[in-house]
Amino acid sequence: MLAVYGADFSGAMSPKIFYVYGELDGDILTLKSYTVCDDRLDLYHAIVHSGDALWGLDFPFSVPVGALPMLGFTDRDDMMCSVKGMTRKVFAAFIEQHMRDYPRKCSDDQGIYCRATDCAVNAHSVFKTVNPNLRVMLYAGLKMIQYLTDVGINVYPFTKVYRADYARVYEIYPSYAWQAVGLKRSIDIDEFIDRFNTLGHLRVISMIDSETVNNQDLADSVVACVMMATAYVTQKMNIGWDNQLPIFTDDEWKRRHIEGLIVRF
Repeated sequence: MLAVYGADFSGAMSPKIFYVYGELDGDILTLKSYTVCDDRLDLYHAIVHSGDALWGLDFPFSVPVGALPMLGFTDRDDMMCSVKGMTRKVFAAFIEQHMRDYPRKCSDDQGIYCRATDCAVNAHSVFKTVNPNLRVMLYAGLKMIQYLTDVGINVYPFTKVYRADYARVYEIYPSYAWQAVGLKRSIDIDEFIDRFNTLGHLRVISMIDSETVNNQDLADSVVACVMMATAYVTQKMNIGWDNQLPIFTDDEWKRRHIEGLIVRF
């Protein structure tokens, strides 16, 4: 039995974050419960103390390779170290000074504003400013990733020394799964699960009362948990982090140590 979690994320000053807990037994995922976080510290604590669990987190883990020199960084490590020492206000002003808004979704426009992995799943640029503001999510997310790395949590695909007894954290994009089942994002997790089960990747059983799922953030956490489990099963993600999984394009793989990778199925 493997513990699998999915979490939405927020860059807001007063974040509202949910994470969903599931148990993966072979190709059956049972969604057991969800937790409401009053603060990002609650999510951090849950990850650190979850043993060797899998976590799918819905926020960008890095920036496009072409953005690093625009921002004045020599490499990703330089960026992570610098951001760790910034306040939210300083970070916002810093990004505003160097990067323009990029409201469009990423398709094949790699480089300064889009990561290869954003293009692969048609995600938004990490520098988008409205609905949602991904810049503040990037700020909070990069700090979260750095703090998790500092205590030994495995952050895919950046961890250099893998620790098998520590949690494994992956970047997830729930919209990908909503699209895969032919639905627009909604709070109807029962409909999502019914449609997902027809795909044949694995079977999802939910013990979560769908009547309590009354906002999009919680619904996306359910989807993130399902995505994480499905990626693990279909991509055989336990065979090592140095193997290029079939889901990733060559461009994504070449840029992975700078841009990161969105896992999917």
